Amino acid sequence: PWFLSYHCLETKVSYDIVWLNNCNYKLRNRRLLSGESKMEWKLDNEIRVEILEVGDKTYKAHFTSNFSTFVTDYQLEIVE
Repeated sequence: PWFLSYHCLETKVSYDIVWLNNCNYKLRNRRLLSGESKMEWKLDNEIRVEILEVGDKTYKAHFTSNFSTFVTDYQLEIVE
């Protein structure tokens, strides 16, 4: 299975990845690995990601979710 893990401030979480096609995936089943969560994560919460541009070491993606109106674009590092 695919999963994503990130470390932000003092919180580390991981998600299961569900690929929808080559440029879109959903992040589900958030797991708190360390630190404290500032939000309650519900089982049906998911983050939707659309890959906009891919470089040699990074990709730019558009993020939305089914639990918030917050929308943003991020540049992420590609780790193999």
